[in-house]
Amino acid sequence: MDEFESIRKEFPHTEKMIYLEHAAVSPLSRRVVDSVRSYLADRHVGRVKFDDDMVAILIELRKKIATLLHTATENIALTPNTSTGLNILAQGLPLEAGDHILVPDVEFPSNVYPYLNLQKKGVIVDFLSPRDGRIGLGEIQEAVTPETRLLAISFVQFTNGFRANLEAISKWCHAQDIWLAVDGIQGVGALQMDVEKWGIDFLSVGGHKWMMAPIGTGFLYVTPEMLKIIAPPFASWLSVKNPWKLLDFQLDFLNSAQRFEMASQNFMGFLGMHASLELLLEVGSKAIEQRILTLTDYLVAGLEKLGAKILSPRGPGERSGIVSFSLLFDNVELHRELEKRNIFVSYRLKNLRASPHFYNNFADVDALLSALGDLI
Repeated sequence: MDEFESIRKEFPHTEKMIYLEHAAVSPLSRRVVDSVRSYLADRHVGRVKFDDDMVAILIELRKKIATLLHTATENIALTPNTSTGLNILAQGLPLEAGDHILVPDVEFPSNVYPYLNLQKKGVIVDFLSPRDGRIGLGEIQEAVTPETRLLAISFVQFTNGFRANLEAISKWCHAQDIWLAVDGIQGVGALQMDVEKWGIDFLSVGGHKWMMAPIGTGFLYVTPEMLKIIAPPFASWLSVKNPWKLLDFQLDFLNSAQRFEMASQNFMGFLGMHASLELLLEVGSKAIEQRILTLTDYLVAGLEKLGAKILSPRGPGERSGIVSFSLLFDNVELHRELEKRNIFVSYRLKNLRASPHFYNNFADVDALLSALGDLI
């Protein structure tokens, strides 16, 4: 029996659909839903006000995120989404007119617009193009200028699933005195990550994809060195050291990443994220990654037999949970027909994108392959 079959019980949607769209948004596990329901019941007919309990949960959540990323808790701040974290970075860095930021031209807009918004200050955004769907160190080296201060790149590209070699990239960037900021939403939760070993300066992640948490939850990671560099672009009454000295008005920011958090957190959503992290850590990042890569390898082999064009780089160190492929010039009709059969993948830029998670099984992949075989 598949060792992951028992985990499928956490996801009752598997009884009525084949869901392979985790790079868009993940379904919620039973324990996430139960935790949110408990919160709502307490606010509705229970204690109503139980902020102290929730603060304790947020402390535990930051610890769990730190464990997932292999870092210290004080380097983690909770955010509503990836965009918020990246905007904190963009607005807080000491960039001046004439400074350059380098961004791949295939990034999701969340990792582009915060930097384009700095053009009003005279900051210049340079774009680099992939080579054969890949953004390697060579492409980065060719695009860097003497004025480049920051490289903003995704851990995993949303279009084709290419996984960047962040450790090699950061080592080179730091030798050039360039900061490395990472959009991690398409990798964290699916793949192992060691932010300190890899030398990432700043990371922002939304929780609703591979983290399997409610929409409106996320987090950022920042090194102690970058924490000293980034000026908080906004302040809340809980981002200072002595918040309960209500009329003291001393803007003395916390010495941790929590200085970037706003007050009145999304308790309900973060309670759900806490439950989702609990499950992910129980299974383990290594086991989750191995499972996902096994499923995507199986999918690619089946797609190649159908004559599909595989658009996702599959070389050593390049694979992720995303498989982008094409069977027709424009696959929109295939996408519609799959949904009619309760088989869910994404349609992006005229191609199909499948993204299985660890609870999926070979039967799910076979169902997709069989449907595609019928439709082409």
